[in-house]
Amino acid sequence: MMLSRTISAESYKLRRTPALLLAASVPLLICVLYLLLFNFAGSYRNLSEVQFWEQLLGISNFLWNTLMLQMGIAVLGGLVVGIEHTENQWKTLLTLPPSRVSIYLAKILVVAGLVLFGSMVLLFGLTLVGLLQTNFATPHWTGIFDITIRAWFTALPLMALHVWYSSRFKSFAVPLGLGFAGTLTAMFTANADGLIWIFVPWAYPSTDLIAKYGTLTLGLSSVVFIVVTALGAWDFSRRDMQ
Repeated sequence: MMLSRTISAESYKLRRTPALLLAASVPLLICVLYLLLFNFAGSYRNLSEVQFWEQLLGISNFLWNTLMLQMGIAVLGGLVVGIEHTENQWKTLLTLPPSRVSIYLAKILVVAGLVLFGSMVLLFGLTLVGLLQTNFATPHWTGIFDITIRAWFTALPLMALHVWYSSRFKSFAVPLGLGFAGTLTAMFTANADGLIWIFVPWAYPSTDLIAKYGTLTLGLSSVVFIVVTALGAWDFSRRDMQ
């Protein structure tokens, strides 16, 4: 009950921010880009249905799963937690009845909800683009689900990490910089030989699409998310917030 009230309070705060707009705008822009690409770029026009889905899902793996999803989490995590930093609200917030752990978990869940909202926008957008480009043939549901919902699940550790970072640093540039560095690292490790990617959570969403790593990535994401959330909540509960 206390956690649900804390989530409601966090959601209310976001009405004063562009959080929902940010969560939805990038997926929408990506889908508009696809419509332009597949209708006006010469090498992408007149593709067969199979070729279209191969190209669409392949580009989405890079644009969303490897790049924009990670950076979006960094921005949204910094925004949700940064409200307290920018308005010097930590001390006031921590004197209210909800426990520190409830406040911390609520922020992670709000970030997860915003990212899920953006993922759902992308899911419907990819479906619509597919219908328009294939004359309303049956969409590639498995591919769309993997690009959006599975990617969201495997990105849960990043959401926990960025809430933790953002609660520790007042400057928005720090979590954003860490997110950018992690994203660049993931670009080099996601397709590298061996299992080096398991040490780079930013690589999980794109690595999950590699068939031989799919089950491992799902399990690893779950474990890392629980561990990082627990460590972050423990740190937050004992730290003096300025």
